[in-house]
Amino acid sequence: TRLAVIELPNEQGTQQLVVVPGGYAYFLNRSGSIAILNGSTPVKTIRLTKKVNSLNGDLIYNPVNQLIYVLDQFNRYIHVIRGTEVITQIATEPFAPSRLATASHSPLVYVNGTIFTEETHQTIKQIWVISNTQVITQIDLALTLDSFAVDRTTDRVYAGFYLPEKSDKEYIVGTIDGTELITAGKLGVDWGGISAMAVNEQSGALYLKKDLGSVIYWHGDEVARVRLGQMGYYPVNDFIAVDPTRDLAYVGIQRRGPSEVVVLRKGEIVDILRVGFDPQYAIYDARHDYMYIANYHSGTMTVVRGTSIIATLETGGAGPRYIGVDEKRGYIYVSNADDHSIAVFGYGETE
Repeated sequence: TRLAVIELPNEQGTQQLVVVPGGYAYFLNRSGSIAILNGSTPVKTIRLTKKVNSLNGDLIYNPVNQLIYVLDQFNRYIHVIRGTEVITQIATEPFAPSRLATASHSPLVYVNGTIFTEETHQTIKQIWVISNTQVITQIDLALTLDSFAVDRTTDRVYAGFYLPEKSDKEYIVGTIDGTELITAGKLGVDWGGISAMAVNEQSGALYLKKDLGSVIYWHGDEVARVRLGQMGYYPVNDFIAVDPTRDLAYVGIQRRGPSEVVVLRKGEIVDILRVGFDPQYAIYDARHDYMYIANYHSGTMTVVRGTSIIATLETGGAGPRYIGVDEKRGYIYVSNADDHSIAVFGYGETE
């Protein structure tokens, strides 16, 4: 049931959102603010930058210290929020941050980015490691990092890299254990990048979306690859989501228009689902056993269980882009990025 559509005045579209289980939902807006909701009730808007349309970034929630981290790429800060207040800002200059990941069983947060040196005109690639509000170390990288994924069961952080053509490097993915990066092989990839990754947190298997049209399944010594591009299915948008119960991976594809999602299990295509136009994001709700898919140009959210489409719901706004789920209270938040509104759906449950 759609409970409300909440307008965010004078904002420039939601970039990302994160939901605290049983708590607030936080929405990062391009205009430089964070909107905070409690279910369908607006709580507060926090202004992070004075300039309008001046924030490009990411945000995450660390469940150990219960802090929200907001990456501010333009202004080179990591804003740290507790509840509804900014408690500190971590300056990163000359480091230009680009994406975040967080551990689930420790207060460690990982920040990917680069430093450009004027003297040598070289770009240094690094991951900064933050513990609570302090930068504790930097991990130097030989390759450009494309994507992060976190196994919340084991606390293992995966790093997907861009492997240049004719590179002498023998890896395209690695794992981060605390503050140490361990490279883990090429997985049959000659070159290219890993644009998105997702973990089956029951089995520990990893699904990787390659930017040249393949999806790779990796679990221990088992590697399987589905070459979607060669089959006429071209992955669109950088999302891949996993239903861990059925070991299914969902990837948006373009065939007769970007309105389908291919469902994979390991190295096999299980089904192709016709969803709304231009699927942009998907997330699994373990409590209710649903996969939610945001359809950007349709203004809808598709609800899927396994390979069955259960419902298609209007989001009440333009450009649904991201989805967040509060499984404890049964709320689903959908950001309508093009008209800066938030749709709130609910099951009418309490924890």
